[in-house]
Parts: sequence; structure tokens; C-alpha cells
Amino acid sequence: VNGEIVKSMRPRADHRTWTVTANIELEDAGWIAARAVGPSSRYVGDAFAFAQTSPVYVLRDGRAYRSAEDAAFLAEAVAATGRLAEQRNLWNTGEQRDAYLAGIREARDYYRNVALTDPDADVFKATAPDQFNVRLETSKGRIVIEMHRDWSPRGVDRFYNLVKGGYYDDMRIHRIRDGEFVQFGINGDPEIAQAWRDQEIADDPVVESNLRGTFAFAHGEPADDRTTQVYINLRDKPELDAIGFSIMGRVIEGMDVADALYSGYGEQAGGGIRGGKQDPVFEGGNAYLDENYPELDRIYEATVKTVDDVTN
Repeated sequence: VNGEIVKSMRPRADHRTWTVTANIELEDAGWIAARAVGPSSRYVGDAFAFAQTSPVYVLRDGRAYRSAEDAAFLAEAVAATGRLAEQRNLWNTGEQRDAYLAGIREARDYYRNVALTDPDADVFKATAPDQFNVRLETSKGRIVIEMHRDWSPRGVDRFYNLVKGGYYDDMRIHRIRDGEFVQFGINGDPEIAQAWRDQEIADDPVVESNLRGTFAFAHGEPADDRTTQVYINLRDKPELDAIGFSIMGRVIEGMDVADALYSGYGEQAGGGIRGGKQDPVFEGGNAYLDENYPELDRIYEATVKTVDDVTN
């Protein structure tokens, strides 16, 4: 059931055919399959004989089975296949390469989005490295943020898992106060944005001051309500230290890019968490922002780069 063995039986040695009857209880939606494993044989081109039926899918209250862990695994497997294909570089034409890699990205994004609809999944609870970089490929250029877990452990863990899961990919940078800060973090798919909207994490102590180029989670008036929205300070704002904005990292490349991001809409495109005017963005996602605020810059992709990645 869902890949886990829930019942096993062994036939008598003299039986070549046999019938299995079993009662299986499902707590939720899932898939069920029968698997047979036999001994090694010179007639089998493998270590041992093996067979499995196609799965039978069971709905529960109209809902199909989904596994965030499986989806995240498949997303990374698809991405790894794409990386290997790029390394081999054995394309007949450039068009063939582009079409194949576009299919890889589409499949990867599909599985990532399946995982992202389940914020409680263990795949989003990993502990981040002590230090790593996050690269934001934006419509104005690259921004690189150096993350420090000891500055804000809960915040860095959350951001690390969201970036690894693809949450910030294809995202509009919806709120900028010119010369003050850049804010983003509402997923472009309304289903995913709504799923994470109330996934709050506890506060971290303020260790580093809110100076130009520093990076932190945005939050509202109550304590312990950080979710997914983050900001980059465009000037020194030490007054934020006293009200609990815990710095997670600092921009080490691309502050000129951050300064150049389109700020013409000000608060109109997304307001602030404290302003309580973000419902249209959560409900309409990228489609709403693109229609009403077409000049917004965007994040094409956010990626984690560890120390080894950067060295290599």
C-alpha cells in the first residue's frame, strides 16, 4: 500500500499457482498492488524473479493519493536526468535540446508543485547547512544571498526548505519601497500560496542588525507569524531590530540588481502583511499580478548553493 508492505504470505513449495485473499484497511486515499518475489534462476535475467501488478487507486472522500516525499524525490530525479543530459551534450539539433530540457523543467515543476501543496510534509523539515548561498535569477540579473543559520535558525531552515522545494521559482517581486526594501514570497500558484499562508514559524532572536543588504523574513504584528515572505534592506534600518526582524543573511552579489528592481507600484501591488491587503495576490497569483501590474520584476529561479557547490 503506497509502496509499503502491509501483508505478506508464502505459498507451499509444491504449489505453482495459488490464490491470495486479504483484507486491507486504508486510513486515507492510496494505491494497492500485489508483488511476487521468487528465487534466483538461470532463466531470469536478474538476481531473482520479480513481478508486480499495476496499482489499483483508491479515492477517499473524492481525493486521490498524494505523497509530498514521493513527489519531491521524483522532482529531483527528473532534474538529475536533465543535468546528465546536458553534460553529455549529444543533441542532433539545438531545437531537440531545447524541447527536451523544456520537458524536463515541466516535469520537475509538476512534481515540485505536488509536494508544495503539503506544507506539513517531512520533506520541508530538513535542517539547513550552517552556511550556504541562495542565487536568485531575476529579470534584472542575479542576486546572491549568503545565509547564516546561527543568525536565525528557524528562519534559515524554513527558507532553505522552500528554496529547495522550488517555492520561489517563477515569482513576482510584488512589493518595493524605493530606496527602502524589496519584498517577495507569495507563490504564483494560488493553491500553493494559500497552503503556506498560515504555516507560521516561531520567532528567532535578533542577532544581526537590519543594515543595507541584509535579508530576513517579513512578519506582521503578532509574534511568531513568519511564513514565506522575505525582504532585502535597501538602506540601513536598525529600527527594525527592536521589533523583532531577525536577519538570516546578507547580499554578497547583486545589490545593484536589487536597487534596480521596478518600484513604480509601491504598496499597490501587494501592500504589506501588516496592511492586510494581500488577498487578491493570494487568490489570483501570477495571473492577477501580470494583468494588473505587468511591470513587476520576477524571480525566474531560486537555487541553493552549498560551500562545495560554490567551490566547484
